Amino acid sequence: MYSNILIRRLCILSWVLLTTFPLGANSMQHLQGLGKVDYFECHSQLLDQTYHLYVSVPTNTQKGLTYPIVYLLDGGLTFPILAGYRTYLEMQEEIPTHIVVGISYGTNDWEQGNHRSRDFTAPAKERDYWGGAEAFQKMLSTEIIPLIEPQYPVDSSRRVLFGQVSWGSIRSVFCLHGS
Repeated sequence: MYSNILIRRLCILSWVLLTTFPLGANSMQHLQGLGKVDYFECHSQLLDQTYHLYVSVPTNTQKGLTYPIVYLLDGGLTFPILAGYRTYLEMQEEIPTHIVVGISYGTNDWEQGNHRSRDFTAPAKERDYWGGAEAFQKMLSTEIIPLIEPQYPVDSSRRVLFGQVSWGSIRSVFCLHGS
């Protein structure tokens, strides 16, 4: 009995979602909280890795002004959440206007190219594939930042790298400032 009710509710929810939101390339336009999102593909020569970059610039920017920029690690997961929430907080005037860049691997599977455990870690005896944070930081400074920042009104002295790393019981959130 309970499973029949659940199935009916799921069917109704599916019907509502399918009839409310049009499918196709333009269906993202109804996610107004993300605003206009620009996409860039960056193939890193340094790491021989392709990164997918998503950039959200708020609509309330003013010509001639520059803005802080936030680079989000795990952008395939964090960008839609944080770019949308940024819009909400800016509308409420709770945070300053800033640009958000999501850095994504395009997959959650390490075999298909998600090398976050290489890129976000210091060398360690426990894992031979750890230890690429220094190279990742160099790639950010020499490949991603020069690709993105000349195209937007960025205040490069107010640049932040934000992400979360977790392995088992070890969790840390880090935020790096500066150029």
